[in-house]
Amino acid sequence: MHQAIVISLIIGLILVLYKDLIRPVIAFFIVALVLLVTEVIATKDLMAGFANEQILVVLILIMLSDVIQRSSRSRFS
Repeated sequence: MHQAIVISLIIGLILVLYKDLIRPVIAFFIVALVLLVTEVIATKDLMAGFANEQILVVLILIMLSDVIQRSSRSRFS
């Protein structure tokens, strides 16, 4: 059961990111929330993941790309 949830979330996340339906930060937050609610991951493991330095770097890069994307849209619009 957990495998089906994870696979569907990954496919959904790829589609959302590819089609630029919502901001990446929100998409990743929603996926983390769904994994938490469906008990695929425990709260302790989720918090431990955020304490991981590599995960923080990825999150910062996602936020930076969002800021750059917004600033380029507003400049050329």
